[in-house]
Amino acid sequence: METKKLNSVFKPLAIVPVLLSVFVVLSCSSKKKDVPNGEEPKESPVAYYEDGYPNMSDGSGGIIVMKSFEDIKELSEKGDMKAQYSLGICYRDGDHVERSDSKAFEWFQKSAQQGFAMAQQELGLCYYEGRGVTQSFNDAVKWYRLSAEQGFSFGEHCMGVCYERGEGVPQSYEEAKKWYIKAANKGNVYSKYNLALFCEEGKGTKQDVSMAFEIFMELAEKDFADAQCNVADYYRQGIHVQKDISKAIDWYKKAASNGSERAVGWLEELGSIE
Repeated sequence: METKKLNSVFKPLAIVPVLLSVFVVLSCSSKKKDVPNGEEPKESPVAYYEDGYPNMSDGSGGIIVMKSFEDIKELSEKGDMKAQYSLGICYRDGDHVERSDSKAFEWFQKSAQQGFAMAQQELGLCYYEGRGVTQSFNDAVKWYRLSAEQGFSFGEHCMGVCYERGEGVPQSYEEAKKWYIKAANKGNVYSKYNLALFCEEGKGTKQDVSMAFEIFMELAEKDFADAQCNVADYYRQGIHVQKDISKAIDWYKKAASNGSERAVGWLEELGSIE
């Protein structure tokens, strides 16, 4: 098994207010919960970005208020671009409504056309993955760029991904690096992780394994599972650090506890599954 990059643009993070799926899961689960004394469960609220954008990958940045689903729906129908984005998230994830990629796309588009950067990034992702619309990397880049030009780190990250892979734009590690740096400077851990991979592999920059390990360790200590696997790989193989299987296993265990299948695979390989 060798070190691998993220399989898609993002991996899921936690639910609000921490930060959300593909970086933003705006609405809380609408499933009914057991309530004492036979009381009717209260409807879970929906996140509404009142001001600014959350650029940090831990969800910080921007002002979030929680509104009822009915309020979100009413505001959306009145043309509120932030509510339209939140409603799109509800349809994307099946919260409060039946899951529908086409309706999610419709509401993201309404919001994006009014200039809401978070919706522009999400609309780009719909085009990128072909969710609710025919897949088009060119259209994905169009909306990612509009989001990125407003300084939204996840739009910037997506531009980096497209340049790295040559999807919708000419392939260029140098351009990818520029966009990743913009996003990483705002605290985007996905971009910072990809920059570490660039350092490790010498893409768009001089190869610098020492710097790569430093970044991986920084992210690993913040419980970023992929980086924890990389740190474990370094200890397992003795790259830049003294070979130490015990430390490698410790990091694989941390990564596994954070959902890394790759880490589980290495723990099995090393005979350390408890």
